[in-house]
Amino acid sequence: MNGYTLLAFAIVLPLLTYLWFSTPSLIPNFKNSDLSDTTFATLIKIATLLIIGVNTLKYYYSYKAKSNLTILSFVVGLVLIMETVILFLISKPWTSVWWLAHNLFLASYVIIGCGVIYSLLSSEKYGFFDVFGQIEQYMTLLEEKNKELDIIANLDFLTGLSNRRHFLTIAEEHLKLAEKYQSTFAFMFIDLDYFKEVNDEFGHKTGDELLKILSSKITGLIKSTDIASRVGGDEFVLLLKDVEQDQLENIANRLVERLNEPVVIHGHHCQIGVSIGVSQYPQDGTTVDELFAKSDEAMYHVKQSGRNSYSFISQNKNTV
Repeated sequence: MNGYTLLAFAIVLPLLTYLWFSTPSLIPNFKNSDLSDTTFATLIKIATLLIIGVNTLKYYYSYKAKSNLTILSFVVGLVLIMETVILFLISKPWTSVWWLAHNLFLASYVIIGCGVIYSLLSSEKYGFFDVFGQIEQYMTLLEEKNKELDIIANLDFLTGLSNRRHFLTIAEEHLKLAEKYQSTFAFMFIDLDYFKEVNDEFGHKTGDELLKILSSKITGLIKSTDIASRVGGDEFVLLLKDVEQDQLENIANRLVERLNEPVVIHGHHCQIGVSIGVSQYPQDGTTVDELFAKSDEAMYHVKQSGRNSYSFISQNKNTV
């Protein structure tokens, strides 16, 4: 029970008490003419049992986790109060067990009071351990950690793009949607030309920075719904959704232009080229493996034809 709940009780209960005494007609009867409980009274007692029972369990598990005599006194006291409520619930008429219920209720206050006094006078202070709260907190933390692990497992650690495994998984899911709705998409395989020379001349640190910059350029040229993935050291694959050939040519031209722009990193002038291969669903393949292999094949056609351009697998010659 948190502070807000206690505050609500502190406000609501006095108001209900005032209404009860000032306007008794607003409150349903608790007793019938034969002194048996009304349905309303029975429901109130059952609700009281449930509330006390839940709190008793909380204190019990707290005692199990962290033995504390004050907490134990609360457990015993609450159990006695529950017994009192049960006696009033099952006894007809209730006056026949009034003496027993009264003594049980009094005993609960004495036991709880002794526990509080013990906590005040001894070195063992009151300490409540919220087992259910801790379990909920651990479950929340576990969910957050699992989400973080999923992100780590799905992304390329250097560029932040999808890794090869995640890309293929997403591609398989999108292929099913494309089959269902008869839509089109394309794979665009990008291989960086002369990247090895940058690594050899300026070092891997400069090469890593260049990959980050180029990755940012690539994602800036495609839609937010498209997927960019780094599938190798200097190889990237794009999944471009709902695109026609003229749109693909436009994207490929812009990629060639932007990725050819010189970049200065740590004082080093870095300039590379790109070879891009394109395959389209469904005309170039009906499986992810086929489309991936076809875009890779088209990229190698560009490599053999002079690099720094793009090619569609459906064509036997360079389109630029």
